[in-house]
Amino acid sequence: MNPQGDAALPFAEAFEKIAMGDPRPVLLLRDCCHSDKDLTKISTFTDDERVALAMNWFHIVRLNKDVVKPNHPLHALMGDKNPHMVIFTNDGKDRADMVLVPTSNALWSEMLKGLKRDYKNPADEAISKWRKVLTEFDRLDNEWARTKGEDWRKNGSDQALAKKLEDLDEKRDKLAAEEKRIKDLGFRDPNKRPPRRFPWSPGARSS
Repeated sequence: MNPQGDAALPFAEAFEKIAMGDPRPVLLLRDCCHSDKDLTKISTFTDDERVALAMNWFHIVRLNKDVVKPNHPLHALMGDKNPHMVIFTNDGKDRADMVLVPTSNALWSEMLKGLKRDYKNPADEAISKWRKVLTEFDRLDNEWARTKGEDWRKNGSDQALAKKLEDLDEKRDKLAAEEKRIKDLGFRDPNKRPPRRFPWSPGARSS
């Protein structure tokens, strides 16, 4: 995102521009000013499956490095530290600044804290269940492929194989419904958020 303008907007307006009406908390990433190697790309962190899955619960925004300039329209989002990454609550009233580019473990820790502020159900428990569901999806897909191969070799004439394929499809539908249930953490009433978290702390790598 790189909006045009020659003056910084007030924070509330700047936040509204990046939130775009999305009710999820915001994960903001800023391009690095001092390095050709950009460590704030989402792909840097997606090798960690926990982080990759948790990103589904955030509205992700990436800003051009020029946002650190005082006259950039979105400069108010940078606060006093010009962080590389920020996690905002969905109303922008609370934030966790990551001044240095975090490790995946540090980012995961901050994501959990941020998710706890905006969602009712614990994200770490949901991630654990979700990963098991994904493993089961893989198992069912492999079993379906093997069964379908046998069915093709028999030209679809084996009723037992046809029934097994139907059963596998039914199991997959039920698993998809379970995945949808797990992913729905439920938005928390902003007036009933847990106590404000502490500012972001060590566990980062510089860029």
